[in-house]
Amino acid sequence: MVTEQVHVLMVTLPFHGHINPMLRFAKRLASKGVLVTFATPEVARYKQLLNTTQTDDECPEIHLEFFSDGLSLELNRVKHVDLMFASLTLEEVKDLPTLILPSSPHHYRKLIADSIHSMEKVKWVLGSSFYELEADVVQSMSFFKPVLPVGPLISSVAAEVNTCNARDSCLEWLDEKPSSSVVYIAFGSVIVLTQKQMENIAMALKNINRSFLWIMKPSEREYLEKKNDELPFLEKGLVVSWCDQEKVLRHQAVSCFLSHCGWNSTLEAVVAGVPVIAFPEWIDQPTNAKLLVDVFKMGVRMRPEEDGIVTKGEVERCIFEITDGPRASEMKKRAMDLREAAKKAVADGGSSDRNVDHFICEIINQSGNTL
Repeated sequence: MVTEQVHVLMVTLPFHGHINPMLRFAKRLASKGVLVTFATPEVARYKQLLNTTQTDDECPEIHLEFFSDGLSLELNRVKHVDLMFASLTLEEVKDLPTLILPSSPHHYRKLIADSIHSMEKVKWVLGSSFYELEADVVQSMSFFKPVLPVGPLISSVAAEVNTCNARDSCLEWLDEKPSSSVVYIAFGSVIVLTQKQMENIAMALKNINRSFLWIMKPSEREYLEKKNDELPFLEKGLVVSWCDQEKVLRHQAVSCFLSHCGWNSTLEAVVAGVPVIAFPEWIDQPTNAKLLVDVFKMGVRMRPEEDGIVTKGEVERCIFEITDGPRASEMKKRAMDLREAAKKAVADGGSSDRNVDHFICEIINQSGNTL
């Protein structure tokens, strides 16, 4: 615990994928006696991305501040995000983050380059990961700057799934399914699948005759429910617009996760010990997919055709490979091993817990100086 008051300012972008892990780290610091001011653009409150009442009740040590980003609150910042990145390609080179590829607009590559150069001014680099997951990477990066993995920044890394409450209809639905029988499908808050891609996934699910839980955006759900008249596939599945993904992944009925491989989803799969079918689209997702399949060895990767669409046969192949294929048990064991490593990392005295303590001690030692 902190013996003198330390005050940390945390600033994040107004997106779920940024707010959630940063807020979890804020709570971790607060649990060790640190006073935290958590700042994010006003649009996060406008879009209700942050539950201010819950935060105030759970952690009075965390003070929320909202500031203007200079844009109208009514502006839909992600509505046309696919057009902004229309030039990005997904060839074999796409194991790299898409924003550093030559096909990326210059200003995005410049933004990343400027961010990397700005690291020369920082004292530490904190990461939402844990040492045991990426030891080689942490060691190599530490030659440049001290790198402190403080994750996984998952709200309930050591929790188990208990009886779900009445509000969690998808968990109640899962309670009725046999162990390791359900394919969980979610592609994050930004990516919108093409109609053809949705149809191929739906056809594959029908052909393999497996139960599934699919998180869909309203427009996607409306389209497929109309198609269900000619392509009946919903009998064995549940389609919802939102779920508590951490709880779903930890449910014993879930066998695998068909994911876009955003980093938060990647870590949540690791923490839950659930193998992943990787279907990356952009930014860091191709690299995360590469890690899941070739480094962590707890997943398979769907390969699209030249038009960028994954066929229903490819979807079927990947689901079979990860659930019943010759390497299925090996991937599940690897996922469970990483799950245990994640729990140990954030437990008292674990690698990430020690890094948080070290970070706080360094702040205290540097008090009075500019960090």
